Amino acid sequence: MLPLLLLLVLTVSCGRKDRVDLERDFEKKLGNSVNLIYTQPERADSQFVALQQTLTDSSFWYRVEIFRGTCLLRRSDTLGAMRKYQKVAAWCEKNPRYNVTAGVLHNHLGVYNLLGGRVDSARHEFERAFELLDRDPKQSTLISTVLNLSDLCLQAGELPLAARRFRYALFLCDSLHDTRNRSGIHTGLAQIYMELQNFEEAHRFFAKAREEVETEDIYARFYFLTAFGNCLYFEHRYPESSSCFRQAYKLADEMNSDLDRFSCLTNLGELHLMMNDLKEAERYLHQSDSLANVISTLKSDSRFYVKSLMADLALLERGDTTLASSINLDSLPDRVSSLRYKILHYQRLERYAAEHGLWHNAWLFKTKATKFSDSLRSFSTHNSVAEMTMRFQRDTTLLHQRIMLADYKAKNVQQRNIILISLLVIIVLALLATLAMLIYRRRVSERFKKQMEKINGLRMNLVKNRVSPHYVFNALGTFLPKVKSFPEIDVPMELLLDVLRGNLLNSEQTAVKLDDEVDLVKKFLALYDLSHENHPTVSWHIDEQLLDCGIMIPGMAIQIPVENALKHAFPSPTPQNRIEVEVKKVDEKVCLRISDNGQGFDPGNSIQSVYDTGMGLKLLYRTLEILNEYNSQQATLTIENLQLPLHGTVVTICIPLDYDFERTYGEWGDRMR
Repeated sequence: MLPLLLLLVLTVSCGRKDRVDLERDFEKKLGNSVNLIYTQPERADSQFVALQQTLTDSSFWYRVEIFRGTCLLRRSDTLGAMRKYQKVAAWCEKNPRYNVTAGVLHNHLGVYNLLGGRVDSARHEFERAFELLDRDPKQSTLISTVLNLSDLCLQAGELPLAARRFRYALFLCDSLHDTRNRSGIHTGLAQIYMELQNFEEAHRFFAKAREEVETEDIYARFYFLTAFGNCLYFEHRYPESSSCFRQAYKLADEMNSDLDRFSCLTNLGELHLMMNDLKEAERYLHQSDSLANVISTLKSDSRFYVKSLMADLALLERGDTTLASSINLDSLPDRVSSLRYKILHYQRLERYAAEHGLWHNAWLFKTKATKFSDSLRSFSTHNSVAEMTMRFQRDTTLLHQRIMLADYKAKNVQQRNIILISLLVIIVLALLATLAMLIYRRRVSERFKKQMEKINGLRMNLVKNRVSPHYVFNALGTFLPKVKSFPEIDVPMELLLDVLRGNLLNSEQTAVKLDDEVDLVKKFLALYDLSHENHPTVSWHIDEQLLDCGIMIPGMAIQIPVENALKHAFPSPTPQNRIEVEVKKVDEKVCLRISDNGQGFDPGNSIQSVYDTGMGLKLLYRTLEILNEYNSQQATLTIENLQLPLHGTVVTICIPLDYDFERTYGEWGDRMR
């Protein structure tokens, strides 16, 4: 059960890993097409269509469809964009397990609502996207959602929450090795410290963002320039701030975004008001006011902002108070940006009244500006305390992590020591096992030698039982030349000498070549035919290919069964008696089959009976028994009587083609390992 569970876990892990790799490949394919959405939405859309034609994964196809909807949104086709979004939403509803695609959809819907001025709806969509995407395994699509959500918290004045989310986005970038969003994160953190009037810390993050922003998309560069320009404005570094907003305006032109143009023009108008450059201020503010009338989704505090600047311009240029008196401050929501707009508005009115000697009005405007400044300061103090608390918690968390790391290091040292001791124990056990193996091999080698000595003894006994072939062979060899004059006995004597020579050589070898054994048995049968008038008919069925391969078989493996058949199978031999010798290849084995139609094998057909049925069969059986101990594939010897109505005996010897006959013990030991 445990291996099955481990296999299941490994399969799921591999599946997750493959999916993460697919997601990364898909993100690479999106690549520059996403960046073109801001500047060339038509071209981006055509590239997305081409990409869809190469995709086989439905979730990726519908995710590209989301980006196509955003292309339509950038081209001001809100209805077309919504149709695309609804199409993807319907697919996600039918396929709820694709949470990444659904999360990307909600992120884009958040942008759609934000551009439409529906801030609360946008935040709801971003929260839903975060819920869907903030799951393991984390993916880079989560980072943009966290950034959007952090920016909304920043605009709402929820600085501690915004800081926490920006830092979470930074953690995701580090974990996922994502370098595309880092400048946006550092810019967001810089804005938080700018709101807290901690300009030193703000510039530290702006410096990090500046190093990274050039490699990111056009909107990231626009976001950095506007945020940095605001920081310089609050530090009263107006010329530097103006340079940032001019660069940002060029990027807004490239993106063809009226809302971004409006933001830059309004900021430039205010900067020139602060620098008393009324001509440039008028030019920028009139352009800004014209755009405000075109942008239907512009927020109320932005409309107030440009109207208050126009009123200030009228006061400074003509002393006209009509526009200033028509501004309704009560219509502004209680947000940080609205408080700042009110403060700036009353500060400009105070400056105008002071310049014209209207001291009472100047005092009233200063009182109102101070009131809103106190509210903003209280708000900033609250956020500063919250931010310090968050820092303390983060530092405490880091301290806990360091303590845990130190503990882990100590445990690692302990585990390393345990591993070293275990390795030493394993090495000692391995040495002991090697020593035991050597002792075992020596004992088996001695046993093997004894068995081979026993086999050689049996062979010698067989030779002795055949009336000392050495003596007979030598004696015949001395007077063979003398019988050359008698042709009738010349051939029998030659056959007799060949048979004796072959038997003598076979008795000294464990194995012989198949063709040598066949040749020897044929000579033995020819000699037998000359000495017996009535003799059985011997037929041969041999695969000729086997004779040419140098195949080895046990010595006398064919001769002994043939000789036993001649001696015992036919009490009164006739030509009708038959002995068949068949040699063939069966399942990577050489099979020797010697059969006869004689009276059968009396002692029975069990292998135990073979063991005691004569010296020749006993020797052959013992040879195979010993050699089988050192071969993984076994040689077999079987003797069986044919079933009625047939009669006779079949001896079958099967030898594997890769059977080893002559091995030293060391080679056998290597094979056993």
